[in-house]
Amino acid sequence: MSQKLPVTAPAPFKSSLLKEEYRAELLIAHVRIIIFFLGLIDALLDHYFFSGLSGNKEHVEYRIFGLLICIGISSAILLEVKSFGTERLKKYYGAYVKYLYITVDVLMVTIFLHLGLTETRLDGIIDIPVKSILAIAFTVPTTLFLILGILRFSPRGSVYTLVLCLLAYVVVVEIRGYYPNIADYFFREDRVNFAPVFFFNTTILMGVIATFIAYRLRRLIQRSKRQENLERFLPEQLARDIVDGRQGFELKGKRSRVTVLFADIRGFTSLAEKEEPEAVIDLLNTYLNDMIEIIFRYQGSIDKIMGDGIMAIFGAPLDSTEAPRHAVQSALDMLRKLEDFNQIRKIQGHRPLQIGIGIHTGDVILGNIGTRRRMDYTAIGDTVNTASRLESLTKKLDYPILLSGPTRESLNGDFKLKDMGKVRIRGKAEKLNLYGIEAASS
Repeated sequence: MSQKLPVTAPAPFKSSLLKEEYRAELLIAHVRIIIFFLGLIDALLDHYFFSGLSGNKEHVEYRIFGLLICIGISSAILLEVKSFGTERLKKYYGAYVKYLYITVDVLMVTIFLHLGLTETRLDGIIDIPVKSILAIAFTVPTTLFLILGILRFSPRGSVYTLVLCLLAYVVVVEIRGYYPNIADYFFREDRVNFAPVFFFNTTILMGVIATFIAYRLRRLIQRSKRQENLERFLPEQLARDIVDGRQGFELKGKRSRVTVLFADIRGFTSLAEKEEPEAVIDLLNTYLNDMIEIIFRYQGSIDKIMGDGIMAIFGAPLDSTEAPRHAVQSALDMLRKLEDFNQIRKIQGHRPLQIGIGIHTGDVILGNIGTRRRMDYTAIGDTVNTASRLESLTKKLDYPILLSGPTRESLNGDFKLKDMGKVRIRGKAEKLNLYGIEAASS
């Protein structure tokens, strides 16, 4: 018999939020190239159609040369960002990457403006002093960087962009020696130095706005991701209440008294062998969707899905004194829903399904169990094992629903039960009182 080789799981990003950051960085990489490319088109049009009007072709040629270099650097960045999306490298993608790209962006534009906006190249083009043009010219890319930075939904990234752009402007001005004193940035001969003041005020205002928007976006994404994860095993409204803080929820380990429900399709293995794989998957998805909706309706949570089997917990993660009754009512509704499901199968020429459900109440340990890459909120303990054993006994005892004595004691006579007597459960030293219930009784 040939032995199956182990399949290596694709390397994931370190977190779902980091994955969203990567997607944003990929988008920015494309936008970066488009912006420089549009700038190149504008420069080429200026060179071939309008440069004669200004009489300064050197400035236009410099722009073309500089934009070509920027496009080359941007293309290299795009290729690098794409490489981080491969299975081999995505695990190395970290939050630090965005700071590297922000630094490269600011450096490219700073060098471009510093070398391009000189008295020699601008002579005859415009009468405004170059030091004023420099401040206004810095405002445009700085605003663009801050707007693009919002896509990264990183408040720290926005602050870093703001500080770096302010620093870049100050460095260029100091290199050129425009203002001997710091006060000269803002006032000159008792008058407001408009261009630098405009740059600083606009940049700081945009930085504050961008940081706030990035912070709100980050919180919304984190909230959405957390709710999405909770909705995997909790009813939608309960997941929303937990995320909104209207309900408490702890992921650390704790001991709780819950009711555990196991449900399984009888003879599913032999049924699956006779059906096409696509039909089996469609059958399972339809069946599981119907059953899980019923469990959610009674405030149950899905611990795990095991092929055709379901493990549900009632009374966790939020405590409930109604957990046993909700579990039994869910089981009854699941059988009723199965009858409707089987009516459709009969019309389609398929044999009906039969399920067995075991329910037990007792103490479990609840908490996050797993590794850094894969962790699930689950329950462990003898109560879980016993509920699974009861489900296995449903076929032997010919009852679709079996529940234990502890569950029956919590029902206060709300359901019509049949005493099955004391039955030995595999793995337990003492026999357990079992009770049967059919779909018609409630």
